[in-house]
Amino acid sequence: MAVARRYFAPGQLQFITSSVYRRLKLFDSQRLRFMFIELLREYRQEKGFLLIAWVLMPEHFHLLIQPEPAESTSALMQELKKRPRNERFLC
Repeated sequence: MAVARRYFAPGQLQFITSSVYRRLKLFDSQRLRFMFIELLREYRQEKGFLLIAWVLMPEHFHLLIQPEPAESTSALMQELKKRPRNERFLC
């Protein structure tokens, strides 16, 4: 099977959709919603990408971002997904 290649152009907006582990409805919890929003805010400030829009659903989220450099999208998402595993998020 052929692997789809991604091409990132500078200044390009990127639409990201990501599901939580096993599509559990984690974001039904107000505490976990607020924790995710705070984590996203901190991460955006740290990495300096432009967050244009976001939607938080019970078992997934959508982001519309403009990362710099454009190729950093995969690394940004990988780091964002790893962060919730710390004790602050799970406690």
